[in-house]
Amino acid sequence: MMLASHGIIHRAACSTSKSGRSGPQAWTVQAEAEWTRAHIDADAGFVIDALKAALADALGGTPLDILATDAHRWRYAISGGARQDALWNAALGIGVCGDWLIGPGAQSAWLSGRYLAERIAAMY
Repeated sequence: MMLASHGIIHRAACSTSKSGRSGPQAWTVQAEAEWTRAHIDADAGFVIDALKAALADALGGTPLDILATDAHRWRYAISGGARQDALWNAALGIGVCGDWLIGPGAQSAWLSGRYLAERIAAMY
């Protein structure tokens, strides 16, 4: 299950909803960029409490039975995107790829890698 843009939540993913996984729900919650900038130096407990409340609200006010929490500040977690798919220099035979070229997320990283692979394959 994936939640996108709800209150202060930019993205929330329930990893136990993925195929082949079971057990108690395990959520990863990422705050909106503006909220994060405003609270970048806030106490981890404050951030956790705010995100727990936002997640409960996003899930319809369901009380959360939480076993464990952790907070990590990824100051540069969401890339801005360089509006390129991959960088390739055929003369040098070198290239780079990554989500930072296309936009945030694993899918952007995968696409960038695919674009680079296509350029490399076209040489042979």
